[in-house]
Amino acid sequence: MIVCILFCLGCNKSTSMDEEVKSLFGKEMLLPMDFNMREAMIIHYVDSIGCIPCKIRPERWVAFHEKMNKRGFVNCDIVFVVHPYAYNDLLKLVKARGLSFVTIIQDKEKKFLKTNELKNSTLINTFLLDYKNRILVVGSPFHNDKMESLYFASIEKLHKSVPPKVS
Repeated sequence: MIVCILFCLGCNKSTSMDEEVKSLFGKEMLLPMDFNMREAMIIHYVDSIGCIPCKIRPERWVAFHEKMNKRGFVNCDIVFVVHPYAYNDLLKLVKARGLSFVTIIQDKEKKFLKTNELKNSTLINTFLLDYKNRILVVGSPFHNDKMESLYFASIEKLHKSVPPKVS
């Protein structure tokens, strides 16, 4: 399957950031626990530094999830991988802000970051994965309209190309 990949960070791009992002495309992401994945998965990494609601932006995830549902993308999981120090705060936030569609995985000892050779970056902390856990898109779907469109186009391609599961 050929997937067009675009990464939009804006005008100020650093060469090392571009190289890091390019190195991630197509790479298999390893999760800290077994996860029965459906067609696609959006992974958002949350560290323990700073304001958790500011990082998560719950209202944006709720709106994005509603848009996915309206498009029929019910087989795309949204997973927050979170540093242990932020875990309890994130659980409270998810319950309080109506994020019941989000799965939360605790990243004990930063194994997720280490195993996937990721830097703890606020720019490179959201990923769209295909059904084989390969990275298709890097960056937040909220960065700009192009990123949101890229997410929806990529999920649509996956929705059309995923082989049926054999029971």
